[in-house]
Amino acid sequence: MTSARYPSGNLSEITCQKSVQGSSFSSGNQTFVWSVGSPNIFIPAESVFVLDVTVTANNGKQPLLSDEIALATDVGSCLYNNAYAKVGGQDVSSVTNFLPQASIVNNRLKKTRTWTESVGRSIHGLEPMYLERKKQIAYDGKFVYDKNSEVNVGIVGSTVAVAAATGVVTGVNTTFTAKNFDELVIDGIHLKVISVTNDTTAAVEITAELTAFGNIAATTKFQAYSGGPDDARGNNRQQIVWQPPIGFFDYNEPMGAGDYMIQLNPNADYKKAAVESLLSKEVGTAAGNFDFVVNDVKLYIATYKHTIPDAPVIMGLRESLVQSKTLQGGTEQFQFTVPPSTVGLSFFIQANDAGSNTSHSVTSLTTENSEQNLISSYQLTYANKTVPQTRWSGVLDVIGSTPNQISRCTLQQRYHDTFTEAGLIEYGPESLTEWVEGGQLVYHNFVRSSEFRATQLQFSITGPVAYTVPTKLYVVAHYKSSVEIQTNSGMITSVRSLSVM
Repeated sequence: MTSARYPSGNLSEITCQKSVQGSSFSSGNQTFVWSVGSPNIFIPAESVFVLDVTVTANNGKQPLLSDEIALATDVGSCLYNNAYAKVGGQDVSSVTNFLPQASIVNNRLKKTRTWTESVGRSIHGLEPMYLERKKQIAYDGKFVYDKNSEVNVGIVGSTVAVAAATGVVTGVNTTFTAKNFDELVIDGIHLKVISVTNDTTAAVEITAELTAFGNIAATTKFQAYSGGPDDARGNNRQQIVWQPPIGFFDYNEPMGAGDYMIQLNPNADYKKAAVESLLSKEVGTAAGNFDFVVNDVKLYIATYKHTIPDAPVIMGLRESLVQSKTLQGGTEQFQFTVPPSTVGLSFFIQANDAGSNTSHSVTSLTTENSEQNLISSYQLTYANKTVPQTRWSGVLDVIGSTPNQISRCTLQQRYHDTFTEAGLIEYGPESLTEWVEGGQLVYHNFVRSSEFRATQLQFSITGPVAYTVPTKLYVVAHYKSSVEIQTNSGMITSVRSLSVM
């Protein structure tokens, strides 16, 4: 492995000091320990965890679209409660609670849409849209890189049946001749169409899969595609590339030879936290249930042959402190205590049972009935600064009733201000649609003179009169921390936390 800065390097595999496979995953803290020898350096930002996971529908089968199962977005973070990094035995970086929320907030505020649409979606599990994530694991998913297009060859209530021995497809209320199609997916089985006789009769290729399955009884669960059959079905066993949401993994500078450790505290309810559904599902083998299994977790550290100068190095990090308070409804006032080095504040609302109820994903910043879209106004006062100065209103709702209803979206300014202050507006943040789908995440900068060490935040928020389910307000303080690391002949000799002014 080489980089633009260093010609010779390696990705070394680090295994956990305890078993993390299967039922062992949640039994105790997961500790990853390694040493870097001289003359080598270690770069945290180029180091990643790789999680191998499997999700199944009832009885261990690969899910179908109709099972309504998807991996939660940013699924790696859903598996853990907190994370710590140590250098030379000293704590240097951490997120102490609400790790999944801290992770999704940081990803949405830091990553460009271009990055998310490429590596973010394909290897980091950061697909924002539930339907696409459902396709990614479904046997009949036809997801993302599938070039085929779905065509309509029936009406509501249309059925198809297949004779396994002859490949004859018999439809009821179907319109096979109205569209050109060359693939049928019936109850999750992909079948190549070889001829169409009339609107209700067609023939498919007799495959080993069809023969093994046998006759397919009349069913409404079918889809037709044009463009040729494609083997790009969803994959219900996947690798997820993940970094914990701590400043340590943002640090992109060389660190000296020495001893390092990452400690992760697994979520006891990780199976439910890792899966999202439109329904409230349970873990198990009965119809409608699901299972989620962690097959392995490994850390890959990036090291290069290089010696850093013998001088103190200041490791400047940006961390997240997440706090929550219960909402009642209407206009409410809250006070939070935040670190004095806070340089940014973000907030969102979320159902209380997020992470323990599959219909409320812990990385989906939403509550029941999309009531997060009824947050009409807010104001934050911190460090002698109030934002927004004018308490303007913005909602996503429907006014009136059919046929004279008006669908109203007045959230554009809130979206624009968030990503302008996050520094992404010129580089391309997530779209407004994706921002709403993932749940409104609002951010404001509070960069100021280092002499002003404010700790008190006043927060006023106006939402619906009442919430359908218990709901919390989450505030994330984005704050700076600093660590001084001294090296001698490339070896770390001392680690000291500094007070950030």
